[in-house]
Amino acid sequence: MSSTDSTPNYHLASAHVRYSTWSVRVFILLNYYASLPNAPFTFTSTFYNLGRDIPLPTPSGLVPALTVPINALHHSSPTSDTTGETTVTDSLAIIELLHELHPELNVYPSHPLLRAHARVAAAEMHSGFSMIRSLCPGNYWAWYPNFNTSLSAEDKANIAKDLARIVKVWEGARKLTEELAAKGEVHDDGWLFGTFGAADAMFMPVLWRIRSYELPAPWEERAKKWAAKMWSEERTSLVTVMADELAREETVEQKYDDMVPGREMLPKDWKFEV
Repeated sequence: MSSTDSTPNYHLASAHVRYSTWSVRVFILLNYYASLPNAPFTFTSTFYNLGRDIPLPTPSGLVPALTVPINALHHSSPTSDTTGETTVTDSLAIIELLHELHPELNVYPSHPLLRAHARVAAAEMHSGFSMIRSLCPGNYWAWYPNFNTSLSAEDKANIAKDLARIVKVWEGARKLTEELAAKGEVHDDGWLFGTFGAADAMFMPVLWRIRSYELPAPWEERAKKWAAKMWSEERTSLVTVMADELAREETVEQKYDDMVPGREMLPKDWKFEV
């Protein structure tokens, strides 16, 4: 998509999204919103191989990082100097920035109760569920059919605790949204909080982990329907984007592929089923 004078262009510095669960959360949001009719921004991306000594163009040396024109920050309150660009790092900070820049997109819901719960869900994913994150590194194309047999009883219990809480978050989000929609207070498209937004993007990599490591999620009906929706949409499953990375040898980072023993390639005919 080409940019116009009135449409800001953002630039994302990212690790390869097949591995980077933090980068892909931002990429999913940008990809989703930029593909909408009359999208309020365009974006470009530069992907970095973190396994090589490549200096990253961010103050912290970390990605993801989103560079935006300063004049986009002053769209509602212009100042005397709005030239140049600024860069924001950390996935949750970037998501908050997108919400501030484009409230019409409902990155967080416009309904105050849903918005409060969506922020809690996104923040809990950002700071919580350490056992799944540490034991199950992100790897979109990987499959570990024997992973669960290799875990200690303690690790199994800790992962089960994380999974139980995660499914409760999903189920609770959908239940609250359905209740408010039944009262005519919100529009419900089937995403966690009605319209696609921050919470959906933050939790997508958990769906990868459940799939890749065959984790025994204690599915509930609403959570299962949301997960099926996430996998069925190209803009959220990123199948084409991930296939493009898989086809390019320069995206391979062996240290990530070798982090967990027993890696196989995800079967090409995999489909979400519970």
